[in-house]
Amino acid sequence: MVISKTLTLMGKITFILRYLLSFRALVLVTVLFLTSSFSDFNNLDSNLFIMYCDTDGDSVLDEDDIDDDGDGIIDSNEDKNLDGDYNHTTNPTDTDCDGVPDYLDIDSDNDGILDNLEAPNFHKYKPASGVDSDGNGLDDIYEKYPGSGEGVKVDDRDGDGKPNHLDIDTDNDGIPDNVEAQTTAGYVAPNPDNTATYALNNGINSAYIGGLIPVNTDGTPPPNKPDYQDFDSDDDLVLDSNEGNDFNFDGIPDQTYTGIDTDGDGLDDGYEGSDVNDGFDVNDEINDPANDLPDTDGTEDVNYRDLDDDGDGINTPDEDVNSDGDPTNDDTDNDGTPDYLDIDNTLGPDTDGDGVTDSVDLDDDNDGILDSVEDPNLDGDNDPLTDSLDSDDDGIPNHLDIDSDNDGIPDNVEAQTTDGYIAPNEDDAATYASNDGVNSAYIGGLTPVNTDGADNVDYLDLDSDNDSVPDNNEGNDFNFDGIPDQGYTGVDTDGDGLDDGYEGSDINDGFDVNDEINDPANDLPDTDSTEDVNYRDLDDDGDGVDTPDEDVNNDDDPTNDDSDNDGTPDYLDPDSPGPDTDGDGVADSADLDDDNDGILDSVEDPNLDGDNNPLTDSMDSDNDGIPNHLDIDSDNDGIPDNVEAQTTAGYIAPNEDDAATYASNNGVNSAYPDGLIPVNTDGTDNVDYLDLDSDNDSVPDNNEGNDFNFDGIPDQSYTGVDTDGDGLDDGYEGSDVNDGFDVNDEINNPANDLPDTDGTEDVNYRDLDDDGDGVDTPDEDANNDGNPTNDDTDNDGTPDYLDPDSNPGPDTDGDGVADSADLDDDNDGILDSVEDPNLDGDNDPLTDPLDTDNDGMPNHLDIDSDDDGIPDNVEGQTTDGYIAPNEDDAATYASNDGVNSAYPDGLTPVNTDGTDNEDYIDLDSDNDLVFDNNEGNDFNFDGIPDQIFTGVDTDGDGLDDGYEGSDVNDGFDVNDEINDPANDLPDTDGTEDVNYRDLDDDGDGIDTPDEDANNDGDPTNDDSDNDGTPDYLDPDTIPREDLDVIDDVVSTPVDTPIVIDILDNDLGIPTDGTLTVTDPSNGTVEINDG
Repeated sequence: MVISKTLTLMGKITFILRYLLSFRALVLVTVLFLTSSFSDFNNLDSNLFIMYCDTDGDSVLDEDDIDDDGDGIIDSNEDKNLDGDYNHTTNPTDTDCDGVPDYLDIDSDNDGILDNLEAPNFHKYKPASGVDSDGNGLDDIYEKYPGSGEGVKVDDRDGDGKPNHLDIDTDNDGIPDNVEAQTTAGYVAPNPDNTATYALNNGINSAYIGGLIPVNTDGTPPPNKPDYQDFDSDDDLVLDSNEGNDFNFDGIPDQTYTGIDTDGDGLDDGYEGSDVNDGFDVNDEINDPANDLPDTDGTEDVNYRDLDDDGDGINTPDEDVNSDGDPTNDDTDNDGTPDYLDIDNTLGPDTDGDGVTDSVDLDDDNDGILDSVEDPNLDGDNDPLTDSLDSDDDGIPNHLDIDSDNDGIPDNVEAQTTDGYIAPNEDDAATYASNDGVNSAYIGGLTPVNTDGADNVDYLDLDSDNDSVPDNNEGNDFNFDGIPDQGYTGVDTDGDGLDDGYEGSDINDGFDVNDEINDPANDLPDTDSTEDVNYRDLDDDGDGVDTPDEDVNNDDDPTNDDSDNDGTPDYLDPDSPGPDTDGDGVADSADLDDDNDGILDSVEDPNLDGDNNPLTDSMDSDNDGIPNHLDIDSDNDGIPDNVEAQTTAGYIAPNEDDAATYASNNGVNSAYPDGLIPVNTDGTDNVDYLDLDSDNDSVPDNNEGNDFNFDGIPDQSYTGVDTDGDGLDDGYEGSDVNDGFDVNDEINNPANDLPDTDGTEDVNYRDLDDDGDGVDTPDEDANNDGNPTNDDTDNDGTPDYLDPDSNPGPDTDGDGVADSADLDDDNDGILDSVEDPNLDGDNDPLTDPLDTDNDGMPNHLDIDSDDDGIPDNVEGQTTDGYIAPNEDDAATYASNDGVNSAYPDGLTPVNTDGTDNEDYIDLDSDNDLVFDNNEGNDFNFDGIPDQIFTGVDTDGDGLDDGYEGSDVNDGFDVNDEINDPANDLPDTDGTEDVNYRDLDDDGDGIDTPDEDANNDGDPTNDDSDNDGTPDYLDPDTIPREDLDVIDDVVSTPVDTPIVIDILDNDLGIPTDGTLTVTDPSNGTVEINDG
């Protein structure tokens, strides 16, 4: 009799997912010894991933790898989706038809240049880092951030619609990339590999294992690109599409672009060989570039890589005779061959007509300044013909321009000293030839003069002596009226660079390099006939006053200042007295105190230009257009500099000196013979006469110095009008707004003439405690808006800082101790000295306080400084060691300086994660990726806070109404009904600590950050078992749901063993895990790892 039994094999696998980098899978072989004739295996609950390939060897199997070939281009971008299923593995694209689909092909166009290098814009190429932190198979270097999955942004250099890595002619010049990527002499043609070879090499031709390193003929990037992406590989101004296709050397390519590409390989039909439909023939019959491509001179390299195509010693750019940037249209000898391809072309441009062509002439314009000096050599080739400088932008480069700055004075004259000037010799052609085009008067070339020793040398300097009058005026004003007698016209008949307006008797005299100026000392204007000619003389009229100092109206133009109205501007008139700003009879040029305020000009001038002259580059602190040394109120606060420069108690008014006294004292009032040393009341920033708040009390001097009725509003204010031009605004002038330089403006005794509320210490603008109540003015800013003038606690019309009888100031936490004396203004147990970072260094939290959550309440007045809904008093202490505040009365608070008696020395705030900030200002105290405002308010453990921020704070304590307890208007209830944080705050596992301080909220042994299954940085949205509780709060095992398990049924005679692979027909089985098997009631099961 045959006994039949059904055997049910129950199993469950618990696993940690890992990757298996091989083609083998875990095989479990079951040997059954049964007494039955057959067995039934079903209900196997398991989860195993079986992967068969990792093409790029990045430890991410192809099934999970979004970049299977590791070229940085994601697989979905390498598939043309011809079958419309958006699956790159089905009917994949194989651009070069080598049998390896693009998404597995590291050289998709078979040109030998790896896709990873070829696909992006060349200058944006980044080699793989070898790091794939998110495990998606795409190297991190090709992602904005790990997991973003963008991949390499492919480039289409020639704009033909084919990305570089699928284009065998990336720059559309007709020379295949395979040829341009290699040297000409070292060129290796591709091997005729079969499909198997290509598959073995991941799509790269066996001739180029490892890929080609593209050649860059004209330099190292950036800015130059390698030849296969460079339209002009040798930078010779002739494009590769011409040089690589001009076989008859006439400057015209014999093969040209048509816009048609029959076989779609990226090489235009116009450049294809005998077969326009040959597919990816990557070298297109060019097996020997040295012989197959044009090479005029047969030396160095083929033309598209040769800077001197014809080998005549003149580089191709230098054979651009007409300077239009195109050497192909220059044929000097008219033989049909352009000069750059014609070795027999003996001619070339000779700009200065000396018989020496520019290409060998060391001084192309014959001005004595060598081309190597006039060319800044920006391109590093020591050749002025390429990338030359044109300083005056007249279209003629300096080395061909005899007046490079267009000032009318030839470069030959400006390059030499006036007294030492040497005119050019009348050399013949033979002499020029023997001297390489340099005039025999200047063998070795001139070293250009720089008169002012600053900025440019004279021949390039528009104002050679830096006197504020341009050279084109001083060098052409022969009648000394400040107006040039020769001016620029914009016409240059003979093309020598010297404008017709400055030419001598003949405007078409060619390169007459000194233009009839044979003796500059006599031929150019010189008013005083001393020192030098005017364009090089800082004191043109020799009166001892430099030209810039004769600019009376301070408009930076001395030509329009004529003090004596004689028709000659002061800078050319030695009889002009010059300006006398303060009217003391001493001209400013000789006056040591031009505004008579007692502060010497040498003090009021910061001497930024180093000339110790306040008239040049002077300082204007209040930007009123009047420099400090001419301004009696340099900071525009209404208090004259003469008053602010002295102490209040020691003030000395100026004497009524006569002109003779001023003259004998060099313009300094006799009350201050050595000049004043300006006072600096606050000891910081500026001295008082330049300081808008001399006592740093947050009330500006223009208020404190002009508020005579002590209401916080100045009784005199700025109008923007200054009738007498002394720098003191009319709003602050005394009885006469047009009294001139009345330097103390009727303030003869500042102690009595300026506002002083308390009559002690100093006048208000210098008193840090204006009302003398013992509270500094900044500390009387009750509303903390940085302006004490609008705080009037007792509403008596006098602001607190001026009112000694005002209330003691704000008491934010209502404990009876004013904030100014309270060590803990918000009563949270954390002292103000801890909550204030003391950025201003005054150890006072009332000034420049920190507001971490930007809610408008500084931390020391905010019971929830980070707006997470957990009061600072709670976060400032450990959970288990929490001490609630005592119910102190006003007397206790007063005796403890406002500190609750539960915390006599103040709390030392807890820092749970030991990094960044302490918990009370840390948005994620345990650094578990779930914010405290969630973990501290999620009482039903669904990952969503049950109390949230509303933006409303009814009682103004800094704790948002959304987090308040039963009473949103309970004032400074610093722990807000949280008397026992261990029980009052969410704690999922009841161990370690409450959730906002617990790195493993559910106590399952997996830290919360590690339960972020989708790796989006937010564990709250991961719920693997879909039970409504996110994983980080759910201690239950998370099952896998991607199984497809098929029952296995076998039959065997009694006592006959049978061997089967029970996992062979199952999907989703992990490669690493535990299989649990329940023994059958009849028979035995043996599990083998096969």
